[in-house]
Amino acid sequence: MRSRQSSPGSGRTGEHRRIAAGFRQAAWSFTARNRRLMTFLALFLGGALAGMLLFLTVYPSLTDSLRAMLSPKPAAAGAGIVRMLISACFSPLILLLILFLTGLSVCGAPAAVAVPFFYGMGLGLSESYFYAAGGRHGIAHTALAVLPPALIAAFALLMASAETLRMSLALGGQLLPGSAEQGGLWPAFRLYLARFTVSAGLIFLSGVVEVLLKMLLPTFL
Repeated sequence: MRSRQSSPGSGRTGEHRRIAAGFRQAAWSFTARNRRLMTFLALFLGGALAGMLLFLTVYPSLTDSLRAMLSPKPAAAGAGIVRMLISACFSPLILLLILFLTGLSVCGAPAAVAVPFFYGMGLGLSESYFYAAGGRHGIAHTALAVLPPALIAAFALLMASAETLRMSLALGGQLLPGSAEQGGLWPAFRLYLARFTVSAGLIFLSGVVEVLLKMLLPTFL
């Protein structure tokens, strides 16, 4: 009998299939371990889509107001850069503060759901404005100057939303009669503080990235 020899092409195909199967298994395992984070990511993406659709619906009335808010301005030295940094961090930090405070109550779930959607809607409106006002230059401006800091801040807010829901549910468990989870919240609160500190640091990083990009990149609009 003649021995069958596999061709190099079939060997490479089998290797590719094993790599693809391993990637699918890792992705599924990550999704299963981070179901809450994936839920908030879906809310964020849904908010971005809603913002784009809202812009298309009311484009004529939004153009003038958004032009004043979103038109890039040249970076100034000294105090001007400080003001730019404060402006870049202000909105995400306000949303982070809302998540932090509502997470310390049993009513944190609505805020945990609303904040990612609201932030995604704002990003969708901004992207749509730059696409409509600048064409190819607007697309380049969005890709290079808007999305990088916005995605860093979005990741921080998604992490914070997951923490808000977790802490709010833990506090709610304290109110249930005969609950086995009563007491022992100090370690959970320390973890809550640590993760919100990380989120605040990421938002500050997003502000620094936004200021640097405005200084280094040319003005497209």
